[in-house]
Amino acid sequence: MKYSERFFKFPVRVTDAYLADLKEKEAQLSDSRSLDIPTIDSWIKLPYSEIEGWQEMYPPETAFEDVFSKGFQCTLVFTKSHGDILCSWDFKKFEERLDAFEAKLAEFVKNSNLNSIKSN
Repeated sequence: MKYSERFFKFPVRVTDAYLADLKEKEAQLSDSRSLDIPTIDSWIKLPYSEIEGWQEMYPPETAFEDVFSKGFQCTLVFTKSHGDILCSWDFKKFEERLDAFEAKLAEFVKNSNLNSIKSN
């Protein structure tokens, strides 16, 4: 297994935090319910051990009321040192991919007689 394959790769939605904060304040002042926050789709690779948990979430541009009809379309991933990351996969797909990755990594560790994989 290549070193880069030892990291879990998943798609993320990136927002400009400053712009998002301005849009949120603007929405509060105007009683607007929908935030038009631009996002960029990107990818991240993290060590498997970095992930502490995850929960269902909706995209920032989705009005809260639309969640009832569209459901949760994203997953919020909690990490030890990188903060919370919004993954563009839904909850089920995130778990399926994470479980498949963990199985592949466990097989690698078993076959290579490693007790742990350290990443710097």
